[in-house]
Amino acid sequence: MNSVRAKNAIIIILIVTISVAIIAGAVYVAVDGNKNNGEREYFFDTAPIDYSTQKNFAYANLFRDAVAQYLSPVSTQIDLSKFADRLLAAMSVTRIPAEKLGGMATAIRRNNLNDIGGGIDGDITEKELEELLKISGLKVISDFLDGFFAESGLTGEETGRFLYNYMELYSAESYKTALHLIGEDDFVKFVSTTTYFLTSVSDIKEGTGDYVNSAVLKAALYEAGSAYLNVGSKGTETIERVLGLRFHFDEDKANSSIINGYAAAINGKLGCVIPLIGYVLREIKTDDIERARLYSQDGKEGDLIISQTGFARSIKAGMEKFLLAYGDKIGAENLAELKSQLIALTKNLYSAQIVTAGVDPSIMEDEDIKAYFAASEKSFETFFAAVEKLSHTAMSDEIIDGMTEEERKELVSTAKNIWSLEKESGTFVTAVTYMWAAQRLYEAEKELK
Repeated sequence: MNSVRAKNAIIIILIVTISVAIIAGAVYVAVDGNKNNGEREYFFDTAPIDYSTQKNFAYANLFRDAVAQYLSPVSTQIDLSKFADRLLAAMSVTRIPAEKLGGMATAIRRNNLNDIGGGIDGDITEKELEELLKISGLKVISDFLDGFFAESGLTGEETGRFLYNYMELYSAESYKTALHLIGEDDFVKFVSTTTYFLTSVSDIKEGTGDYVNSAVLKAALYEAGSAYLNVGSKGTETIERVLGLRFHFDEDKANSSIINGYAAAINGKLGCVIPLIGYVLREIKTDDIERARLYSQDGKEGDLIISQTGFARSIKAGMEKFLLAYGDKIGAENLAELKSQLIALTKNLYSAQIVTAGVDPSIMEDEDIKAYFAASEKSFETFFAAVEKLSHTAMSDEIIDGMTEEERKELVSTAKNIWSLEKESGTFVTAVTYMWAAQRLYEAEKELK
């Protein structure tokens, strides 16, 4: 196989770092609204903060140096000075206190790209690159966000507004038009809701923290679903443009025509995933959350079966509502067709990711890659089959108690199949984030020379 330059591998690692700061930048907006935080800061002065004063300059300079050090693996591609100036300008408009720039600089320094990349140097094989592509960045993103906000002291309001202001200052007019269709408040709410759950993955699974109360989690899920549907109502094409999920490369990008072909196949469909999730989240029931929480605590099979049966009914109901509203957009009239569309979307996304990373397109015929796609497809098949079976299963503690051991084991196996998309969803998020990061870096090369 051909080797791939280590810089491409380093760029892959950006999915769990730079993308966090941009895509998932507004996490604490939702955290402020759902968790018991301390005092919140309010600013009645709307004038930008001047970071060039004697009092503020030292903090601003620390931040600039940290950004330059952090992005040094791609420093030959981007003018880091210009990029840091842009970040500071957006923070100034957002009125982020200069003192917090010092905390952000410390947090950034704790996440060195070369350390995260495992000290990769020189060439790596396509097989090694393939393994990097399979990394699920969800846990890394979650851990990074928790540490970043704790270290920097940045609030959600500050972060969300900064992201919006950055886009306002430096995006093309066509992008701003789409951004304004979403609106600042809805945009911040959407991104913050997403990252709120990313940073709470462990708490949700373990039923700890605020999630020891199932009613609280149910309310948070419903709120998240509503935020997703609200953004979805602005149009899936608008969603893709505003979130940077439309991918296109000019002829100066290697294999651009092949990448663009895969990208064209997912345009208009990737944005459908957002309202799909929204409909499902709004259907989740408190009783099912409680039984799932009890299972995570005590491991009783009855709690597992009953909770997953309830989730299956909620998932099916959510998907059916999605099809009524968006079936024509994604090209599906029933659940079987929806499954096929999601499998095709995933395959085209992963293919675009692999070629964008610098792998020779001929690798698509490699047996390992075919097995990779086959495993992905099997995850969807297993999940949809479990949803269909469990959603038609009447279940109670009395019914479970009257089952034979063999019948119970079969139900437990089917119930656990509801989790078959858990790993796949992490890989999917990683691929989306990688494509987003690759597109942003490609554009930055042209804008920040």
